[in-house]
Amino acid sequence: MTDLEKSLTDIATNKVRPEDLEKAFDEVAVCLLRQTKLVAGQSQYSIKEIEFYFSGEYYNHFDSYAHSNQYKTVERQSEFGEWYFHRYKSADAYAKQKFRGLDIAFGNKEFKNFGGILIRQIQHIETSQIIVGISNIVGEIIKNIGETDFHKIATQSGQFVFDISCSLHVEVYGNSYGKPIHKSARVIPKPETEEKTNYYSKFYRYFNNPEIKQVRP
Repeated sequence: MTDLEKSLTDIATNKVRPEDLEKAFDEVAVCLLRQTKLVAGQSQYSIKEIEFYFSGEYYNHFDSYAHSNQYKTVERQSEFGEWYFHRYKSADAYAKQKFRGLDIAFGNKEFKNFGGILIRQIQHIETSQIIVGISNIVGEIIKNIGETDFHKIATQSGQFVFDISCSLHVEVYGNSYGKPIHKSARVIPKPETEEKTNYYSKFYRYFNNPEIKQVRP
């Protein structure tokens, strides 16, 4: 088990003290932004920007922006190590869909935890091309792994994130230890209700590209 997988497992199974939850997010962010690469087919990417969304009773942490709270019926965020493609219905429709996104799910049904790490920016390791925007990242992945694999990963269970035999996975790759990691509030709509106010300003956005804005656009 990698440091990343262990850190996420500890959160999902309530082994982290509630007061240390954000510190645990920090540790996961370090692993993702400094020590891993995203593999999609024959292409490899460093992860440049992520956002955390998490809701769990033990932690008394009910993030209104987590899809488990926004849409009520999202089960994918209660799984561990699954890829969660936002609003997925079919491979054909999704390729043309405007609102798309990809999470690393780190929830746990037994412990009633729902978690997702949204990938917001990646960089091709060989060409240095930066892919910005959650929908563009999904499009890049579909292009690399093909619709058949994409549909399988989007609909089936199988611990895909940490399965290096899967065409889409995360694996250890430490080559950017010297790059500082920045934090800011997430890029999310302003709250319309008091319920969302506490989570709107949380510093759950992490990035190691200095050109990324540290405040909301």
